[in-house]
Amino acid sequence: TQPCSPKTQPTPMALSQILFVSCILAFLILSIQAIALPAHNIMEPQQPNSNVTIYGYHFHMYFLPEDDFARHSIQIIHDEAKKRWGDKVYREGAIRIFEKPVGPHPLPMCQIELGADDAETNFKLLREVLPWVQMNVDTAEHPVLFHPLTTPFSDAEEVKDHTVRALWLGQKLQINLRKL
Repeated sequence: TQPCSPKTQPTPMALSQILFVSCILAFLILSIQAIALPAHNIMEPQQPNSNVTIYGYHFHMYFLPEDDFARHSIQIIHDEAKKRWGDKVYREGAIRIFEKPVGPHPLPMCQIELGADDAETNFKLLREVLPWVQMNVDTAEHPVLFHPLTTPFSDAEEVKDHTVRALWLGQKLQINLRKL
């Protein structure tokens, strides 16, 4: 018998690509499920909402306000994101820190908002930002909510954006839907 040869380990770049593809596939599957499984009576036939389109994305990276280490690490995440994408996002203030809970969000957070005027720019940024968040944000310390921004705007679509169309990295937090 011959001894077993050692298995080759994937490179960090290959792992990053696998994670990126896995996340995109999960997002697409959840998006299809959101269209295929309406929240109301499932026995009623439904037409897909073909007039709703994605025009951008939000990344919300939460932190505990009383935790000085978490606040410091969120500042580092913010500063690095601004350095990388501050001139590419669609408006000033699209990468910012909220020191208190705002809107439906239960905790303070760093937000990265991708909402350029053209979809191609948003998808290009998404391909950069998503893997960076996956690889650089400690989601045990900073749970991440990733959700689309859709148009035409309505309260019902905003609720879907924050629930059935959303993805979580790390612990899923309770969003206050009454504040949408």
